[in-house]
Amino acid sequence: MGTGLRNNVRTALEFYKEFGFENLPLTLNNVVDKQIALQTLRNEIGNCRRCKLSKGRTNIVFGEGNVDAIIMFIGEAPGREEDEQGRPFVGEAGQILTSLINKMGEGRGFTRKDVYIANVVKCRPPMNRDPQDDEIKTCLPFLNKQIEIISPKIIMALGRVSAHTLLGISEPLAKF
Repeated sequence: MGTGLRNNVRTALEFYKEFGFENLPLTLNNVVDKQIALQTLRNEIGNCRRCKLSKGRTNIVFGEGNVDAIIMFIGEAPGREEDEQGRPFVGEAGQILTSLINKMGEGRGFTRKDVYIANVVKCRPPMNRDPQDDEIKTCLPFLNKQIEIISPKIIMALGRVSAHTLLGISEPLAKF
């Protein structure tokens, strides 16, 4: 970076800091920016050992799909097939999800490639049990960042754990 550009960036950062900004008011509005941001987030996760789920996993299941998606599907956790392939919703539930997405897109050319799919936790819980609160708490900042980067118009929670996590509740949904 040249000296002139560096000074301009420094001046801009100091300007925002004087007005009390802790973060720059930037939005990611192009596909390349979003791809870079997601790759940076994936790199930050690395070979995660932040919670006990890492002990039994084969692969981290980060998420996949269109980085500029209007719809984002969020499940609770990877299953056996997802853990083996490192991809979300590729097992039996994934086949059903793909079929539903294709049905939604009939006549519009809308397919699985047009949405983004992720999970609340990125590692498979043993015996496909529900993710525990401490595991969710560990992964939630990564999911929140994925949501921020993708900026979907619609988020579809796939299952009780996902709905409760996204809504920040613990009571049954029937109470609402």
